[in-house]
Amino acid sequence: SRLDMARTRGAPEPVAVDLTEVVASVVQGMQARADEQQLTVLVDSVGSIPAVLGDRNQLVQVVANLMANAINYSKPGGRVSITG
Repeated sequence: SRLDMARTRGAPEPVAVDLTEVVASVVQGMQARADEQQLTVLVDSVGSIPAVLGDRNQLVQVVANLMANAINYSKPGGRVSITG
């Protein structure tokens, strides 16, 4: 599996990652880009997301990719909603 292959290459062991913090970090980092597109970013009920086991950097990348796609494919004046 990919996880087994990653471990044999010296990838870090999965750790508890607070997804609420990951989402907040990504939103903060991409807010200016959303503002440029005249998009409202709504974050609702993210505090209810439990911690997960994983690699924080990879999870940040996943959330950032999803948010970037939402920003890129939303019409100006629209909104991007993140719910948990």
